Amino acid sequence: MEVQRHIETAWRLTTGHLLPFLWITLCLLALGTLTLGLLAPALFAGYTQSALLVVRSNRRPRVRDLFSQMHLFFPLLGFSVAAAIAVVLGSLLLVVPGIIVAVGILLCCLYMVPLMTDQRQSLWGAVQASYHLAASGPFLEHLLVSVLYLAILAAGSSLPILILFAQPFATVFLTSLYEEKQRLPRP
Repeated sequence: MEVQRHIETAWRLTTGHLLPFLWITLCLLALGTLTLGLLAPALFAGYTQSALLVVRSNRRPRVRDLFSQMHLFFPLLGFSVAAAIAVVLGSLLLVVPGIIVAVGILLCCLYMVPLMTDQRQSLWGAVQASYHLAASGPFLEHLLVSVLYLAILAAGSSLPILILFAQPFATVFLTSLYEEKQRLPRP
């Protein structure tokens, strides 16, 4: 897997659809905030599906895409709450276990949302398939991809306005990786 090619693809597609991505990202953040985060996981699933369509067919992202995955509201909300509880409980045990849990969730579930939206997999099926996709290549490569994804989002979070650019870039990067992983033969 050529990570640089995925970064270039993400840059080209994000800048090619910059205004629609800015608008849909602003709506994602506003709606997620207005609903106190309750709709955020389902809205993000729609956002991810929109980015996947941009990667596949260069289709322009639309605000209505945010609402296209509302059937995933309960599974994703439940997963988010369970993951948050696991990280908090781990953090209460001297911080390091919380970091280990958070890293484990990231590494194992990186492709979970694209799998749920693209292949309509159940939560548990998507977690298992995400783990298998992650484990299908070299571990260091997957670790690099995960760190890059987090670094892009962290850089975007450093200034509130930057998240409008970092979120679509990171999501297109992730969906581009997902597309390649889906095409690779599995062991």
